[in-house]
Amino acid sequence: MADIKESPWPRIVLANGAIIEARSTAGDGERLLGNDYDFANWDEAAFEKKFELIRDNVLRMRLIDRAGTLDFTSTGNGRNPFGLFLLAGLEGKD
Repeated sequence: MADIKESPWPRIVLANGAIIEARSTAGDGERLLGNDYDFANWDEAAFEKKFELIRDNVLRMRLIDRAGTLDFTSTGNGRNPFGLFLLAGLEGKD
């Protein structure tokens, strides 16, 4: 059976030892600092005003030492940094 913790952030520890957490990118991603991850899913990344800062200085740094993966789940929000990042990826540039 999974061990579930709801505060200060939701955390589920599965029977195989895998951990699922939910954290916010608020405060320039400070709630993510000091942790490392194998996988991160960034929900609604297109609406983050500091998209590039959080992507490059926070999330990528949490994943690099474990060769982790960063996944984006987001609806569009115009030609903002996320939209340009998405278009570059579709062209095979990033």
